[in-house]
Amino acid sequence: MEPTLTAARAYPWPEYRGHFPELRLQPRGCTTGRRQDEWLDNIVSRMPRSALPQVDDYLAVLEMAMLDGFLAEHEKDALVHTARVAGLTRGQVLDIHGSYLVNLAMVALADGVVTASERAELDRAAALLGLHRHDVDAALAEAEATLGDQALDGALLQMCGLSLKGGDRVVFTGEMSRPRSQWEAAAREVGLVPGTVTKATTLVVAADPNSGSGKAAKARNYGIPIITEDLFAQLLDTMSS
Repeated sequence: MEPTLTAARAYPWPEYRGHFPELRLQPRGCTTGRRQDEWLDNIVSRMPRSALPQVDDYLAVLEMAMLDGFLAEHEKDALVHTARVAGLTRGQVLDIHGSYLVNLAMVALADGVVTASERAELDRAAALLGLHRHDVDAALAEAEATLGDQALDGALLQMCGLSLKGGDRVVFTGEMSRPRSQWEAAAREVGLVPGTVTKATTLVVAADPNSGSGKAAKARNYGIPIITEDLFAQLLDTMSS
């Protein structure tokens, strides 16, 4: 055995020039379920440890991805790719997520009251973003201090820049909670144009944002937002008001 060890120590092992994944320690025998923020580790695993913060592109992708309060797998992949290209570290990514959570908190505080359902949505968004309940508490405190007596015009839709106008093309895909004919009729009532996916399509409404349907795949290739029924209903209300 000793000659083998000696030979192994003397062997000129090639130098590894990649990026090592983050090391996590835990007691022997301890098992944990899949963490909700596990996808964040993919952002770190191939990034340099020192890079200039370039957050604009990442924040733009994050805002669009979180429009419906749900991160689909293709949206996580887009965030991972954008973070890698920008050279963001895990800490920088979490700082960006913290700032975004403050914006969500400002939306919840727009009417001066954070309801139980709004708090639940903030907690859920924080979990998706790799944050915790105490981060929500801090975000609400910062949002309250920032808002003061100001009135916050608009809500999450305006904050993220997604809006619809007459003539915009929308596409529906998947088995929805309401018959597709009803959604299409509601869309036509406010001047929207239901149809198929083209480069001129404004957005796709999907029963499942992770949909692998041909429409959803084509929309992703064109960079068209894919949103849930609930968010589309909010957009319709905005157009009707």
